[in-house]
Amino acid sequence: MMQRILFIELLGGIGDVVIALPAIHALARSHAAAELTVLTFAPGGELLESDPLIHRVVYANPGEARQAVDHLLAHDRFDLIVSDTNYDGIAEAIQQSGTPRVVTNLWQSPPPNQRVGDRFLSILHAETLILADSSSAPQLHLTQQERQDARSAFGSASRPLVFLCPDAGMAIKRWAPDRFVTVGKALQQRFNATIVVPIGADAEEAAAIVDAIGGTARLWQRGSLRQFASAIAHADLAIAADTGPARIAAALNVPTLTLFGPSWHERYGQAAPHINLQGAPECGDRHIANFTDQSCWYGGTCPLPQWTTCLDDLSPETVLAAAETLLKPKESGTDRKELKRQTSSPELPNSPTSWHSVRNLLVLRLDNIGDVLMTSPALRALRENLPDARITLMASPAGALTAPLLPWVDEVLPWRVLWQDLGRLPFDPAREWDLVKTLHDRRFDAA
Repeated sequence: MMQRILFIELLGGIGDVVIALPAIHALARSHAAAELTVLTFAPGGELLESDPLIHRVVYANPGEARQAVDHLLAHDRFDLIVSDTNYDGIAEAIQQSGTPRVVTNLWQSPPPNQRVGDRFLSILHAETLILADSSSAPQLHLTQQERQDARSAFGSASRPLVFLCPDAGMAIKRWAPDRFVTVGKALQQRFNATIVVPIGADAEEAAAIVDAIGGTARLWQRGSLRQFASAIAHADLAIAADTGPARIAAALNVPTLTLFGPSWHERYGQAAPHINLQGAPECGDRHIANFTDQSCWYGGTCPLPQWTTCLDDLSPETVLAAAETLLKPKESGTDRKELKRQTSSPELPNSPTSWHSVRNLLVLRLDNIGDVLMTSPALRALRENLPDARITLMASPAGALTAPLLPWVDEVLPWRVLWQDLGRLPFDPAREWDLVKTLHDRRFDAA
């Protein structure tokens, strides 16, 4: 039986950490009794700090990946080591560590239309290291306090809340600022959206985009990576280039529109219902196997003379059309949250993806104390599978007394129902309408 597992993720990008998450989580679920350690870089590792399936995050210093691997292997022993990193002789160091089982290459030439994260899972499954039902989409975990702090920062901002993320680590991956401005203005006009632009490497550019959009557009000040994740978790839509922010948003179940340039969308894109738009899909210089081999990557110059980057192939109209499929049109007399509830609820019983996006869950068990306690395994399973959701338990006044024994529940809503009182409650339709209104006002995503 596996007791100690090490996952090495030292590719260097924030997005790389998120891509590896399904594999990391699948290993944790398949070996529930094992202690799972992840070796990675800051700041990406911050995203794993509150993950209930990860026991320890160890950080490598920039430029010292091999040294960090050597140090960890010299001081700790593992039953299994899995790595997506092979440079600087890291694979050889793992293989020579004496660890009983190792997987040093999670890449192994995937086909052009297989996402990298799915490739990782397929290899681990072929190695019989994960169970068939252990995989899921990338999912990040935030604390309730982090979510509350971000919620307070937005106050009564008009919905939908749309994050525009113009920042990218390399100019060749950036979409032009004036195009973000065009999209931001259009979303304000069509949806009464609040536009949020997070400050990245270029604070002046972000401020200029906000000023040009005008209206209720606002900046999100630079802070920690977890603060950014907490903020974008409240968004109704994120639009970003193929960078870490896009992957963070998607892993927080925020509808995400990702703009792809040098990298290939069918390898690095987000799974549905997120949308991936590829610039210049027919570029003759494109290397799907490894986009870093393309002349544009390190040279920073697009080989197509009409563009600065192949993202220029994506017009604001194209991006807006895609955004409209992720945002419901504003309809007079209809509250947007209610519209979202009406349109999404029928999908819930048949859509695991929709269940993973639940943020406000109602569980009803309106019987006696013993009946409520017998529901505790289900409540625990809901908390483990929906760690970021707020779980409200509606229980009888007697059943509500079990609250101290149910750590997986955020709130208990006591309610005395007619059928349980066996006719002792007086006839009072107003009381029942109060129940209907209570359920309506609480805006539950699922029950």
